[in-house]
Amino acid sequence: MPEIKHEVWKCIGCYACESAAPSLFKIKEKDGEVKAELLGSKAENTKEGRLEKKSIDKKDLEKAKEAESVCPVSCIHVKE
Repeated sequence: MPEIKHEVWKCIGCYACESAAPSLFKIKEKDGEVKAELLGSKAENTKEGRLEKKSIDKKDLEKAKEAESVCPVSCIHVKE
């Protein structure tokens, strides 16, 4: 099953992912910072920072890849 990962610490809250894949991403403000949230994901703290990930259906794969390609800081990664 395909998987998507979001490296939150790199996110600049630019809305590109939400525009490309609103069913997967939502921009939120937390503690004064604007960041994307990978909806329905599980999060973990790594040495770099917060990492969100989840398995996605094949129907969401195209939108996930689009979000990955439009992200200006390359913090979204899709694995088939």
